[in-house]
Amino acid sequence: MTNEQVQKVEDIVKQILNREVLLDKTASLKDQGMDSLALFSLIGSLEESFSIFIQEDEILPEHFDSMRGLTQFIEMKMSAGLQENSK
Repeated sequence: MTNEQVQKVEDIVKQILNREVLLDKTASLKDQGMDSLALFSLIGSLEESFSIFIQEDEILPEHFDSMRGLTQFIEMKMSAGLQENSK
């Protein structure tokens, strides 16, 4: 992911959690206020912002537990989308 894309993810998370600053990239998003309602809002915002579709079976703790996990997951989804579009 580009720095701009990472910043966009962080901005989305901060907006949903109503926070000015997030803890480090490995800190738990749950500990920073992410609950189930915020998670669904986050998923919708990410799908819209990055033109991805997140399947129900992809909503796993390792994908949404930290900014690091989240950005790695989005990068994987975007790469998969590019591969699908090139077929």
